[in-house]
Amino acid sequence: LKGWWTIIGMILRSILVIWFIWKIDILTRFKAPWTHYQTEPFKLDRQKQPRDGYPDYGEWGRFELLVYSAYFWLAVAMILDIFRIVSIYTRIPILIYPDAIRHLILLGFATMLIFGMATRMIPGFMKKKMVAKPHWVIWTFWIGNISVIMRVIPIAFTGKSFTVFSGALYGLSGVFVLIALALFSINMWKSTVVDS
Repeated sequence: LKGWWTIIGMILRSILVIWFIWKIDILTRFKAPWTHYQTEPFKLDRQKQPRDGYPDYGEWGRFELLVYSAYFWLAVAMILDIFRIVSIYTRIPILIYPDAIRHLILLGFATMLIFGMATRMIPGFMKKKMVAKPHWVIWTFWIGNISVIMRVIPIAFTGKSFTVFSGALYGLSGVFVLIALALFSINMWKSTVVDS
């Protein structure tokens, strides 16, 4: 009986996280953005219109994509975790290794969320009005997410039984995430230390 309470608790935990992601509407975007209800007229002193659905003009890059991807990977991790728990205790042959879920949470969710939130917030803390290299943010997004895919796919269903191909993917994921980290770090340094 105690084991069943553990199983139910683990499944409920994952369901609650998925419900939270649904509730904040960060992936589905069913609700209109808060900018939709703005009644102030467009300021003519600006050279261009703000981005559609966002209050900025692109000076922070596409930082929101990093945040979206973070919550996407968290949702995937919770769904896979439910399948993993159910498969273990019902003996259904759906083999999903916990290492894949751990990497989705740490690399997919936590790292991408830090990249996205820090890009938007850190320059502002230093009284800067934009990130130094806005176009680097989209590169951080693509390279960072490629590293997540290459890290998770080889171990999601095979565990540590690497083939030559899956082992190469797993190894390259570390290189890609270091490139993403370098882009992010240099961008933050230029945005805070060097006048932009």
